Amino acid sequence: MADFDPISGSTYRQPQRTTSDIISHAWDNYKKTVLYGILVVIVTAVLSSILNAILQRIMGINSVEQQTYMQEMISRGDYNVWVIPGFSAGIAASGVVGLLLYPMYAGYLYVVHKANHGEAFAFSDLFIGYRHNTANLILYSLIAGILTGIGLFLCVIPGIVLWVMFFIGMPVVFFENASAVDGIKKSFDYAKANFGVFFLTAVASFFISIAGVLLCGIGLIATAPFMIVAMYSAYAAFAGTPVQIKHV
Repeated sequence: MADFDPISGSTYRQPQRTTSDIISHAWDNYKKTVLYGILVVIVTAVLSSILNAILQRIMGINSVEQQTYMQEMISRGDYNVWVIPGFSAGIAASGVVGLLLYPMYAGYLYVVHKANHGEAFAFSDLFIGYRHNTANLILYSLIAGILTGIGLFLCVIPGIVLWVMFFIGMPVVFFENASAVDGIKKSFDYAKANFGVFFLTAVASFFISIAGVLLCGIGLIATAPFMIVAMYSAYAAFAGTPVQIKHV
């Protein structure tokens, strides 16, 4: 696990606690790190496909048979996909893969952090999440994902509210070496006290992140990482200067 030191002698700029300044701060850092963001999207997509294929083979799931079964159901007007053999197991496998890849997003968070301080960053920085507080990052992703999913299932709005409340949870867990529960609690506290700013920031960053759809969908590879950059900027605005990581 990496250690932490206070930051000194950097070009760090802390954004003001307003949506406009947070988004502006995020945009500045996004431009510096967009190639690494694209790399994260591509690497996680490739690894996800490979790991899902391996797990499905181990679990005996035949995706071709599933597709045929689904087409037959749709032709009958039956849309209950949960009765498709192996469908629920496939969803579970995808969830496990998503959890295993989550620390890589913390790696991109670290790249953004170094860019914000005018420091050089490298490809290896993307994997720091697998060397620092990994278990809590994965646990945080699991808890936040389940709670947000339940909220969306119940009535959409509760899910959106929870998503906003969890907005800086990952930076808290990563930069503060916090437990998953502490990350959730601290993110909740900041969001509850500043809900308007958090909500507008989350919504604005969401629409910027999906703007790539306008470029035939392929642009999502470039725009999707903006959400993580916005999380960093929001964390910096409300929690203050993140500490620096040493001995990585």
